[in-house]
Amino acid sequence: MYFSDEFLKRIPDNPERAVVNAIESARRDTEGEDLASSYNIYTEALCLVQAIENQFFPPPMDRPELTGDFESDFQFIENCFADYLRVYKPNVEAHRLDEISNYFSRALGGTFCYEFSTGDIERIQTLINELRHHLAQLGDIEDEHRQRLMRRLEKLQSELHKRMSDVDRFWGLVGDAGVALGKFGEAAKPIVDRIREIADIVWRTQARSEGLPSNTEQPLRIGSEEGGDLPVEDVGER
Repeated sequence: MYFSDEFLKRIPDNPERAVVNAIESARRDTEGEDLASSYNIYTEALCLVQAIENQFFPPPMDRPELTGDFESDFQFIENCFADYLRVYKPNVEAHRLDEISNYFSRALGGTFCYEFSTGDIERIQTLINELRHHLAQLGDIEDEHRQRLMRRLEKLQSELHKRMSDVDRFWGLVGDAGVALGKFGEAAKPIVDRIREIADIVWRTQARSEGLPSNTEQPLRIGSEEGGDLPVEDVGER
């Protein structure tokens, strides 16, 4: 296979970046190659990108099947790649600039940061991936709303580091959970449960970093521990 197991393992960490990297890698490595060799790499890259869309960004783009004709299929795939890059590359570039800025801020020191444990980071990554899955399965949600939430999760995941200068984006999820509870009720429980767990992890880190007592309760509660509906404080759009 063209794509290594290591590349595939990293896809959940940043699916949008994986789409862009897969396409750009396929283009770079087929430059000047014969059509047959290029076709094999292109078709594998297309299949991978479609699989990433199916897993992380539903609903995927509607694409007809390949015909088996090298020349027409190759041009069709190239057009698909151009469409994918128009959709995903602007976000990837924006995230890259944010990461560079955050890296230099941390490297220069003197900036207050919230520090997560490795276990916390891994758990939040898992919960975000599970949120994507449950959003894909939530049948009553409008596609535009679903995509907006998917982009929020993608942005959050791309900015997730052990040391972060602010955690505002995490608290924006609390508002999303409140909206989900209000609109979808019990059907939203898998989403709300995972956002609640993320909020608890973030609160523990924030309280520790701010020097609060270890038993300080989180002020923003989503529903009740038994799953009933309680008001969620309005934290606004971060």
